[in-house]
Amino acid sequence: MSKQTDLINIPDAITVDGSNVGIGVSNPSDYYPNWNNLVIGNLTDFTGMTIASSPTGEGTIAFADGTSGTAEYSGWIQYGHQNAYMNFATEAVERIRIDSDGLKFHGDTAAANALNDYEEGTWTPTTNAGWTASPIDYARYTKVGDMVHVQTIFGLSGTGNTTHLEVGGLPFITRTTGYSTSPVDFGKGSIKGTYVRTESATTTVKFYYPSENTTVNRLQIRGNQVGASYVLFGLTYQTNS
Repeated sequence: MSKQTDLINIPDAITVDGSNVGIGVSNPSDYYPNWNNLVIGNLTDFTGMTIASSPTGEGTIAFADGTSGTAEYSGWIQYGHQNAYMNFATEAVERIRIDSDGLKFHGDTAAANALNDYEEGTWTPTTNAGWTASPIDYARYTKVGDMVHVQTIFGLSGTGNTTHLEVGGLPFITRTTGYSTSPVDFGKGSIKGTYVRTESATTTVKFYYPSENTTVNRLQIRGNQVGASYVLFGLTYQTNS
């Protein structure tokens, strides 16, 4: 068939119905009634794509797989102007929604369950008790929502004293009474069972070890109980920000 004949036959596949256009379909106004539709599909099995816009500003790009008929779609990308949201669906099920609360999954619309923050970066550990954090080999954090994971390895430079050892500089303030603990690796010294723990509503962590006495509280490690070497720990905690 010549190229000229192909061009002559193209209008036979296009239907204009008011403000609706169908390519491969004869009833484009039926897909999203009262909307403006551009429907690209197949009359015999109802597969294809619809681009639709409503009078109030909603917009949809919908995909039909031929299993449900002209009015049903297996997937879509939809923007809602009035409620300011965008959602994405596969197999006719909403998988992701983005709105003013943040990112939501699998049809969940609860504001409390939205992922509203993700961040990565570095932080700077600081020390006391006669020590300086030097060199800082690695100190990074990842924040997902209100959960923060920090990981670090740094050297202890100086000489320790009897002050309780603390490390400051956490990238976000810990939640009030939001205590978290994790093992810690001291290169030299320390006490068996030592662990690192966040404090309430601060950017500081402290180091403790068990008292091994059922009537005595845990004990806090002092600066002269570790040596000039390195400190390594990873810790996940919750923040209010």
